[in-house]
Amino acid sequence: MLFGSTQEAPQVQVRDGQVVIDVNWDDADRLQDHFRRHGLPGTINLDPATRAAALELWQPHLERAHEVLDGWLR
Repeated sequence: MLFGSTQEAPQVQVRDGQVVIDVNWDDADRLQDHFRRHGLPGTINLDPATRAAALELWQPHLERAHEVLDGWLR
């Protein structure tokens, strides 16, 4: 997945024990589908006021989240 010069690549973080991936608003649905296909379902959290989006994984598999995200970025 390529990103334009004004867009940043998704970032994996742990917040309150949950694995959360900050993602570009326009890519949130596609990222959620990618993670679901790789066995890591999650919920998209959207903030319409700032167009911020994040995917919160249902299971806290940090290492696996990095692997799946790396595959999506290629």
